[in-house]
Amino acid sequence: MFFTNISASGLYYWRLFFLFADSRDAPRFVALGDVALSEERTVTLILYYVAFMIGGDLAAYFLGLLVEYEWGKRVSLIVFLALYFFSLWVAWMLAVWVTTPRSATSSAR
Repeated sequence: MFFTNISASGLYYWRLFFLFADSRDAPRFVALGDVALSEERTVTLILYYVAFMIGGDLAAYFLGLLVEYEWGKRVSLIVFLALYFFSLWVAWMLAVWVTTPRSATSSAR
């Protein structure tokens, strides 16, 4: 059978998936540990991530063009790929930082 090698934590996540698979009975938020993820906050996080990602992609593209003009295609590819993946990480960090509720950050200190 397919599910014979799933650990206890794996079963928990499968149950969580099938529990919330039916959208009619889905709660307005899902509590995971100490954090409650509302639907609105999740959508806002994704929108900020996409916006920051597009900005980072454009910056990586134009810096790659500048490097290609100065030093050639091989160096440009390396610079573009490094900046591209770095911009994805920075976009995620910025999106999480922007969408974190201010009350959660002040109470953690």
